[in-house]
Amino acid sequence: MEARDWAALPRDILLDVFFVLGPREVMLGAEFVCMAWRRTALEEPSLWRCIGRDRWFGTPNLDPETAMRFAAVNRAAGQCEAFTGTCDDEELQHLVTRAPSLKSLHIEHDCDESSCEDLVEALENLTLLEDLRVSWTYICHMHDTEDLLQSVCKACPHLKKLRIWYNEEFGCVGPIDVGNITMMHELRHLQLYEVDLSCYALKSILDSCPLLETLYIRGFFNKRDMDGELRMKCAGLKKLSLFTRSRRHNRYVDFVVDGFFEEEDSD
Repeated sequence: MEARDWAALPRDILLDVFFVLGPREVMLGAEFVCMAWRRTALEEPSLWRCIGRDRWFGTPNLDPETAMRFAAVNRAAGQCEAFTGTCDDEELQHLVTRAPSLKSLHIEHDCDESSCEDLVEALENLTLLEDLRVSWTYICHMHDTEDLLQSVCKACPHLKKLRIWYNEEFGCVGPIDVGNITMMHELRHLQLYEVDLSCYALKSILDSCPLLETLYIRGFFNKRDMDGELRMKCAGLKKLSLFTRSRRHNRYVDFVVDGFFEEEDSD
């Protein structure tokens, strides 16, 4: 068979191939095929708009993989719109500086054990952010930890999706007080993990998020404190799941699903 000149592959076709492969496969192999492919990988920012959602995230905590992600951010030349990965405070600041147009940020935050203020400060610079997921490698303390939800909402008032996962290794955080949460006029989906939620906090969330469609909370919650008004507010959601830990079985029980309340044996 006649030998193919892969370096002569039309640029638009080559880009299609690179998009199918994803950032990791391009960086680990495809860009080393020839100088033309290498040049395309280095000079085409659109290849690096979504970083961290391909196969390399089977091992998210490996330092070489983290270095690759941030090298990809640099190649995006400010056009990166979505990032998934692990980062500490310094790496987060670098990310915000190099990717100010982020719309989606999913991170495991390897922060200082005594503070999450750097995270909130970084989020304030991401004015286009719509989808935020954050968890911690350590338990986080920010003044009193209940301030964290309010601070994130204040920093990112245009979020449509928000998931906060407190570190479950240390048990539930709580009770959280969300009475002063800013109005989230665009928030549709909210997930909170490992929190101790009161009925007052639940009502505050519902009142402050008029477009909320789905709410998922896992932690400690006493459904017996709910009054008729709160139940009506909950019924207005498309999907509501409140998982509370059963003291009898030491496992989570979902007693609110899609607006319908499932009865639970008394403890």
